[in-house]
Amino acid sequence: MNNVVEINTDKMERPEETENLLKVREQLAAGFDRCNHISEVTIVVVALNRLQKTKDCVESILRYTKNVDFDLILIDNGSTDDTLEYLKSIEYEKVRIIHLTKTVSLAASMYFVDLNAIAENFVLLNNDMIVTENWLDNMLRAVKADKKIGMIAAMSTNVSNLQDPQIRFSDLDDFQRKAAQFNKPDPAKWHERLRLITTATLLTKECLLTIGWPCLDMGYVHDFVDDDIAFRVRRAGYKSVLAGDVVVCHNHDYSVTENRTAEQIQKTIMLGKTSFRNKYLGVDAWDDVNHFVFPYISDGVAAPADAKNVGVLGIDVYAGTPVLDVKNIIRKFGITEPNVRAFSQDGKYYADLKTVCDEVSCDRIDYLRNYYSENSFDYIIFGKNVNEYAEPISAVKDAFSLLKQNGQMFFPLKNVYDVNAVMNILGFPMQSYTEARAFTVEQLAKSLADVGITKISVLTAQANGVNSDTYEFLKLLIDSAGSQDVPASNLLNKVCADRYWIKVTK
Repeated sequence: MNNVVEINTDKMERPEETENLLKVREQLAAGFDRCNHISEVTIVVVALNRLQKTKDCVESILRYTKNVDFDLILIDNGSTDDTLEYLKSIEYEKVRIIHLTKTVSLAASMYFVDLNAIAENFVLLNNDMIVTENWLDNMLRAVKADKKIGMIAAMSTNVSNLQDPQIRFSDLDDFQRKAAQFNKPDPAKWHERLRLITTATLLTKECLLTIGWPCLDMGYVHDFVDDDIAFRVRRAGYKSVLAGDVVVCHNHDYSVTENRTAEQIQKTIMLGKTSFRNKYLGVDAWDDVNHFVFPYISDGVAAPADAKNVGVLGIDVYAGTPVLDVKNIIRKFGITEPNVRAFSQDGKYYADLKTVCDEVSCDRIDYLRNYYSENSFDYIIFGKNVNEYAEPISAVKDAFSLLKQNGQMFFPLKNVYDVNAVMNILGFPMQSYTEARAFTVEQLAKSLADVGITKISVLTAQANGVNSDTYEFLKLLIDSAGSQDVPASNLLNKVCADRYWIKVTK
């Protein structure tokens, strides 16, 4: 019996030995592509029932994926409707169908796709996604422009994580018209992220070979599988990027459940969070990541005095989102490669900060000035509320000394006189922030002026998540207790502010 399997590797070459790990991977991946090249992109659609949505998804791919050589893999994940019959009827030269007789998890379904059959770029779509004009062209443009991008996701309707551009539309035809206007190539909108919701996501073959196949960790039955893949991509040395110049349609309201009760959803979320924290040694995919500052400081960020050798410092920015937001904001000034540093008092963030920063230091805030020279940074961002430090004024003053002339520093100030404080005083127990020093904005400004920091402005008030019943109760209370000197609306806004974002200029 002849049991020899011969594989023609004549077109593969041994990679050049170098200390540049990404370069070696690139050479190896190119060798695999030469041996197994099928197309430029492999698009995989996983379908489980919802036949009309599957039709809308596939038809949008065939209509709007132009100027790209792609093959299509359609997985019927144990559907009980006419999905399989529809998939068989699709007329496209480069289509392959995988039929699973019983439904498995999304991650497990990837196991049945042969990695060797995947092109140099891989796109995964659920069957409730509708793609748009130039969707794939724009993502490929970003990947080709920056070899360090291993994963890039489109913006989308009906999705969280600040990935929804909030486009209003009357129907899918109207959406396609507006998406065609939205999808204009713009490198300034390629924003690096710690985590991504994988609605329409492209990964390079090189990245897949590095992080392992199947790319989705089968340990996550439902939630956190997309959080996990973004972490693995970054920790392997690649960038995970949100393509702000691409929008697709998630043809399903993510806030509406399907076949799961609220209790079941909460249970899977908690199980996923626990599994994620255990895998990443205490780092939480939400609590340590979702610290976006983009919505609060973007309009206040000015161009640096000198666009060369731009320095950015993040102080206690958790896993790195605040410092990444600054890096993403200044792309509009044509600054794509600033020198980014991070200082953290918690060592558990070191690994993830190192994936997005050039240098990371861990120590007590008291020793901040020991690590950096004065007049070194154009931008400094705090992630932690400054009045949660034991010595808030000292922390701000030390950081201020590190700014270049005309440099800008941004930090949040916890509002200790918020809805929680009011309700606690009234005898309605709510969350308390006793660790924050009792500073008002005015008191902080005066204390900073006393140490020579005078160019201070309040950018915005970050709202507290006050539910409607509490809001109406507070409104009634403030209306009845208001005075002519202070309008009731002003008091209500102050109470509903969770924290204020402050800008300081040197």
